[in-house]
Amino acid sequence: LVPMYGLKKGILFSLFHSISAFCNAGFDLFGDSLAPFYNNYYVSLIICFLVILGGLGFLVFLDIYETRNFKYLKLHSKVVIIFSIGLLIFGTIITLVLEWTNKDTIALMNFPQKILASFFQSTVTRTAGFYSVDIGKVHDATAFLYIILMFIGGSPASTAGGLKTTTFAILIFSTYFTLKGEKETVVFKRTISRQTVIRALTVVIVSLGVVIIVALTITIIETDRFKFLDILFETVSAFGTVGMSRGITSDLSTASKLIISFTMFTGRVGPATLAMG
Repeated sequence: LVPMYGLKKGILFSLFHSISAFCNAGFDLFGDSLAPFYNNYYVSLIICFLVILGGLGFLVFLDIYETRNFKYLKLHSKVVIIFSIGLLIFGTIITLVLEWTNKDTIALMNFPQKILASFFQSTVTRTAGFYSVDIGKVHDATAFLYIILMFIGGSPASTAGGLKTTTFAILIFSTYFTLKGEKETVVFKRTISRQTVIRALTVVIVSLGVVIIVALTITIIETDRFKFLDILFETVSAFGTVGMSRGITSDLSTASKLIISFTMFTGRVGPATLAMG
């Protein structure tokens, strides 16, 4: 950024956006997030790398540092790494397919730029909140995909919010083994206790309850002013502490803004924690 903004401003901007990316904050000083850098592989990939690192969690960092071998990593670390990679690939491919012909997002880009933009959005949607394409102009199907990714979020003990990858993974594994007729959920030769499965299910139910109640309340308050998909997007973005919007935030009523603020607080502290408290 130094050639663009000069030495002092370039260094300060670099520092600010590096911290914002690693902490999954999504704040920017450019005025239009990372949209000006949609074709800048260097800046975009560094931001993605920092977002991914921040979203993995410090427990995973420590485990990797101590073992240096995937085979001997703890179950938590293995699940986090595998599901994080899987969600990144899934989000990239689906975004690429859904937005391929959308002239308002990636249709006019060349193939490498389309992949970069799709990968960038798949990465930052999980809780970072940056964007390199206009989120308000993506297809409804893509917006719904981002709602799912925002709801899942990052990993425990990380700078990311959301439901958490491990909670999502436990439900996926337990559902799979239940459908197979197995009594126990076994992952990487380790049994996940029934109590852990019930705790994960509790977090999901409470989280869904918060999102449904908040989205319904705002829909009632803002009757016929916004599309329901945009309100749901705003709600899940707040719950996952993502900070991404379809462009309706500034036009919400005071009551809706207060509800969104409470939803952010709930998502950051944890709905299960608040419910138990």
